[in-house]
Amino acid sequence: MVYKAINSREPFKADFRLRDQTTESAISVINNISEGWASQSNLEFVRFLVYSRRSCAEVQNCFYIALDQEYVNEDVQQEIYEQSKKTIMMKS
Repeated sequence: MVYKAINSREPFKADFRLRDQTTESAISVINNISEGWASQSNLEFVRFLVYSRRSCAEVQNCFYIALDQEYVNEDVQQEIYEQSKKTIMMKS
């Protein structure tokens, strides 16, 4: 969803700082889950799930900025916000 939203609008693709921060945050969500799982320690896994949730919040924030800059419309911003919210609300 994140890559589709970014690549569908030329101004968003051209804003290198926001584009890179947004994609890095989105990638961090799954990377942190994987890294925590690979530790084979429940304590470490939970710690990395917390990092993943923080990355979801960062994605949400980036899309608020993208909305303010008119890089995405409100429907796209809300769709990504809601998906991030679902991920944040998952139980660890």
